[in-house]
Amino acid sequence: MKATARLVTLIIGIVLIGCQRNEQVTPPSSAETDIPLQKVTWRLVSFESGGGVIAPLPNTETFFIAFRADTLFDGHTTVNSYGGSYVSDSRQKTVEVRYIISTKAYGGPNEAKFYDGLRRVVQYRATDDGRVKRLRLFYGTDNDVLNFVGS
Repeated sequence: MKATARLVTLIIGIVLIGCQRNEQVTPPSSAETDIPLQKVTWRLVSFESGGGVIAPLPNTETFFIAFRADTLFDGHTTVNSYGGSYVSDSRQKTVEVRYIISTKAYGGPNEAKFYDGLRRVVQYRATDDGRVKRLRLFYGTDNDVLNFVGS
């Protein structure tokens, strides 16, 4: 009798295992992965000082930039359009803005700070965590940062 009960239990176990769905569910990853600097339009969201102080950009101001594969970039601020040339090394995550040209309407102190940061940028980090693309442009000797989100 015990042998028959064990055999029945074993057969039921095998049948249940065989009936299981063979789907794998992959949980969303929160890990950031590096992405190219190009092919994304980036919107400035904040200035960050080397000391870690973050100054969000007011909602009334907009600053966009797009790096093209041909070493040119373009964008616009709240009141001006601009463009220029850059060189980058995706392995070293370095970038250098060679020149900037823009229309000349006065855009306020944040626009001046933005252009100053672009002129002095030396390194970048572009990432995607599966929800948000982020770009950090590091400039100056104090490791100041221009923080962007991508679309």
